[in-house]
Amino acid sequence: MSQFIRLFLFFGAVVTSLAACAAQYQRQTHPEEHFVIEYLTSWKPYSGKHNASFSIPDHSKADVSIRVYPRAQEDSATAEAYIARFIEVVKQEGGQLNGKDIIQVSGRAATKLEFAVANGWGPVTGVSIIIPDGPQYYVASLHGKEADVTAVRPQFDRLVVSLRLGPMPKSLKEIH
Repeated sequence: MSQFIRLFLFFGAVVTSLAACAAQYQRQTHPEEHFVIEYLTSWKPYSGKHNASFSIPDHSKADVSIRVYPRAQEDSATAEAYIARFIEVVKQEGGQLNGKDIIQVSGRAATKLEFAVANGWGPVTGVSIIIPDGPQYYVASLHGKEADVTAVRPQFDRLVVSLRLGPMPKSLKEIH
């Protein structure tokens, strides 16, 4: 019987330790209610009128953001135009597209683009997920130094899975 109790206490200690190590998440509703996301509490959010960006401690060479487009005349008018322009820019920068897939985000078909580009401080990698929503579209992106992007990628993927899109304004251009 004492062996059973020791085994029970051992598993209880393991479960308690794992729970203590579990990541803590915070939910954020965008000020204009465009979207709701969950992110690590250690990430520092910065919200704008049509976007949210994050500062990520220990991975300062990785940028995470979600933006609503089009916001200005120079922005691509549609998600399809944004995707075409994105691929063109990656190639112009001497980079390569490592993957293009269709995934589901918040009940919508979204395009996931994975890329790599070389720059002055080393290879930059990333992923951009373009989510059409009527006349507007969202872009969730992670990019930066390869090692930092690799470390942050699981949390970025979780953020994208947690994304819940809200009602969009009639036209973001009319709001400015």
